[in-house]
Amino acid sequence: MDVCELADNLLGYLWENYKGNVIARYKLDENTEKPDLEMIARKRGMLISGGEPDIERAAAAVLDEFRSGKLGRISLERP
Repeated sequence: MDVCELADNLLGYLWENYKGNVIARYKLDENTEKPDLEMIARKRGMLISGGEPDIERAAAAVLDEFRSGKLGRISLERP
């Protein structure tokens, strides 16, 4: 599994279980559908030449923010 796939799976899990944390961290609208790495890259200004979103950089940022606790207190364990 590559970094982009891992980050995308994490975003999906967070969106289902910790939606408020994702909305707050990435300053998303309440009506936003599940965010993807492209949306986060654009929101954060992570662009490469030609204005294309830097997906790998966004993926690394999402994983780093999760690991450092910037997305809030999150548990991956299920009861």
